[in-house]
Order: sequence, then C-alpha cells, then structure tokens
Amino acid sequence: MNPSSPQVSVVIPNFRRKESVVTLVGELGRQRDADFEIIIVDDCSNDGSVDAIRQVCPHVTVIASEKNGGPSVARNKGIRQARGPILVGLDSDVSLVDPHVIAKTVDTFDRHPAVDGLAYRIYRPDGVTDDGPRWCHPRPMAQYAASYFETEYFSGTGYAFRTASVLRAGLFPEYFFMDYEEVELAYRVLDHGGTILYTPAISVLHMEHVVSRRGQADTYFRPRNQILFAITALPTLRALGFLATRVPFQGLKSIRGGYVANYLRAMRDGMRMAPARWRARNPLKVATMRRIMRIRRSRTLFTPTT
Repeated sequence: MNPSSPQVSVVIPNFRRKESVVTLVGELGRQRDADFEIIIVDDCSNDGSVDAIRQVCPHVTVIASEKNGGPSVARNKGIRQARGPILVGLDSDVSLVDPHVIAKTVDTFDRHPAVDGLAYRIYRPDGVTDDGPRWCHPRPMAQYAASYFETEYFSGTGYAFRTASVLRAGLFPEYFFMDYEEVELAYRVLDHGGTILYTPAISVLHMEHVVSRRGQADTYFRPRNQILFAITALPTLRALGFLATRVPFQGLKSIRGGYVANYLRAMRDGMRMAPARWRARNPLKVATMRRIMRIRRSRTLFTPTT
C-alpha cells in the first residue's frame, strides 16, 4: 500500500458485518504489486464494526455514518473521499482468494484505455460455482461466464471504475436505498460514452452474509425501484414499455411467493415518490438506449490485449 499517492481507492460499504469486513481488510493486506488505499464506510452499524475496524486495521480510513442510508449513500461517501484514479468497489461480505485482484485491475485499465468500468466475475463461497443472482449480464451465464464481453451491467459485489467516470456519471443514485442502483449508474456511464467490460480473470467470492437484506430487496425495493427508475432515467416510450412488463410480472411473482403485502406497499410508495422523481427526471439519450439494445443482442466477444 502507498497511502500518500494511491493508484487505487478500495471502497467498502459495511452494515453489521464486523467479522467479515475485518477479514476482508486482512485479505486486502495480502494483495500484491499494487498501491492502494482502503476506505470503509460504516452505514450506522450497531455491532461494534467501527471500533473493531479501527482497532484491528488502524491504516484504514473509516467513515462512520450517523444514519443508515443504504449501500448507495455509503458507497458515494467513500467515492467522494477517494484519492486514486481507479476505484475498486467491494461489498463487505466478499472474500479475496486471488492476491492479484487489484494489480490485475490496474493492468486491465492500462491495457484498455477506452474501458471505463470492469465487472468482476463473482463466485459462490465454494470458489467454483458462479453466483447466479449476481449475474444480470446480457448473455447466458452457463455459456459466457468465462468470456470477456462488453456489458451494460455490473454488480456492486465486486467491480472497478475509473474514478472520473463515476463522478461524471453522477455517482450511485441514492433515492433507491438499495437495489437497482448499479443498473442506473451503469446506464449513466454508457450515456456519457463509457464502456463496461466483463472481466472473468478478475474474481471475488461472495459469502452473502445473513444481514444482506436480500429478501427485502426482492419483495419490496425491486418493484418499488423499477417504478422510480423508469420515471427518472428512461425515455417516455421506453419507460411505459418497461413498466407495462415489470409491474404485472412483479405482481404475479408476489402472489406466487406469498409477499403480496410487500408488493402493494412497494406500489404505494413508488407512486408516493413518483412526483419528486418526475421533477428530477433526467432521461437517457435515445442513442444510449439503442446502444444498450445492441449490447444485449451482440454475441461478439472482447479479446483482451496482452
């Protein structure tokens, strides 16, 4: 590590994951051949995370939030403090087996100056099985998990961007609280002419800690945030088409899954927040939407330079 002029800023949001975040910092200490700083943003945990990090990891910058604002708010606080031209984002329930994750990231950006973001390969805890729920790329996981390709998505579990690209795109949207924030940021990066590359040679293990609130994200935040995303970010016709398929699909899903009350609450809150999102509306360019559709249809692979 070189805290005076880091190549990379590693930003980690944390919420009640004291043991796993301390373990992750230890694994970062075993990264080789890279100069980086570590910024942990604690999202108002009540499990002693802040004290544990400061005691065990005194070299780490810790930002202690006084209010639980969600992953986007936490990530943005860390990004605003970042000093490196490259940003690596890791969730606090990630494990790093490969000691060259950061070095590979720097090398990939060096070799591909037109690339703005990297979507890491994400494995389940066994280190062999790809993490299906984190795969939202426009290609079948079974066929393309080991291939390089341009994508319009990244998972907040493990990723990297040029810091300037994220700042130019406006950081993570904070109105979501959680879920769909990666989708909008990825689209904003593309809207500014950026490129995101799926990079299977750079991987992390997702341990999926029990406080990840995955169930709440699926049953409440996702259907609510799909409404907010469409209003805020999509051109009018695209927004109508998006909602015409997503809203009934999520409704049927809630019936089958037995969480109708959460779905109805999501619809109510989405409508309540809609006027504010309309006033803040900043739709993507039509050309960007066309580009996203081309990325989704394409089966062309990306060949990394050596």
